[in-house]
Amino acid sequence: MPGMNGIETSRLIRNINPSVPVIFLTSHREYALEGYEVDAFRYLEKPLQVEKLEKALNDYNKLWMQSGRVSFQDGENTVLVNWAEIQYVHSENVYIHIYLEQGKYLIRKRISEMETQMPKKIFFKPHRSYLINLGFVSSFDGKKIIMKNSYKIPVSRGKREELKAAVLNYLRISG
Repeated sequence: MPGMNGIETSRLIRNINPSVPVIFLTSHREYALEGYEVDAFRYLEKPLQVEKLEKALNDYNKLWMQSGRVSFQDGENTVLVNWAEIQYVHSENVYIHIYLEQGKYLIRKRISEMETQMPKKIFFKPHRSYLINLGFVSSFDGKKIIMKNSYKIPVSRGKREELKAAVLNYLRISG
């Protein structure tokens, strides 16, 4: 790259946003160690092998899906929860119940606000009162979703095809 190398560019990126994933593609092996100084996710050599790039992107996607977090207020406390722990969210007026593998929270928040914090690759809104983690779906038909904890969630008529597509996409990216 003229004027600036990848390490310098990565340092600038890290100053702006430390969570941006960096994958180096270079023909200079000596930069590999420096790549770890800027917390590079992966180091690929030229010439680019498409399979290795796809694997790196898929690996990052899986890591991102497992390690992402959402925050919300529970009284005086700010609670941080991994996306992977949330089974589903159920709305009742201005309150939402957040169901985790271990326990639940009741917070004053609209489900639409919670939905904006959640990654669409993992979470789906099958009904105006529910937001589900696709990783906890056990089965579904045209009218209801059965979660792994046996809870039944309704599916709006207009969301049936979208649900199928979301589940298939989740299965594709989660491996």
